[in-house]
Amino acid sequence: MTPPPPTLTSDRLAPSGTSPTSPSWDVWDVWDAWDVWLRESNPSAGHEENLLQITTSTVSLTVDDVAASQRFFTTHLGYVEQAAAEGFASLSRDDAAVDIVLLARGNEVLPADQRDQRASGLILAFTTTGIHDEEKRLRGEGVQITMPMREEPWGERLFQITDPNGVVVQFVEWVTPTDAQYA
Repeated sequence: MTPPPPTLTSDRLAPSGTSPTSPSWDVWDVWDAWDVWLRESNPSAGHEENLLQITTSTVSLTVDDVAASQRFFTTHLGYVEQAAAEGFASLSRDDAAVDIVLLARGNEVLPADQRDQRASGLILAFTTTGIHDEEKRLRGEGVQITMPMREEPWGERLFQITDPNGVVVQFVEWVTPTDAQYA
């Protein structure tokens, strides 16, 4: 079992005389700290006889306003900040949800040909239960439902919201199909 990632307040990860919250920490320092943790948590990585073992899934989203998306995901979707620096935030949850890394558009961490792209054409989908209650909760918090609840004949019940940077988040609950051809 992989140990949890270290908090970025660890002296072991901070450059000499700094902490991850100090202005001298930049996105490269955070990236390096996570790289150290990954290598230390999987010491057999890199050995050709080992098969790939994925321990976590993360989606990296390039956005114009990292803080706006960070607030949206932490306020409305239960994500918690794991690390942050100028133009960067790493968010996670304690359940099966994918971790999210938010990178500011134009950030030098990104390859030159990707720096000006935005997270578009992507739907971040979460399979859940109690989807009607979730939609009601989000509406109550003032989140705009950008695609109303609907049910597909193959048994997919879903609705969508959109974060301030245009990231589409879809909630899905699988139910008994209404169309016999899909049952």
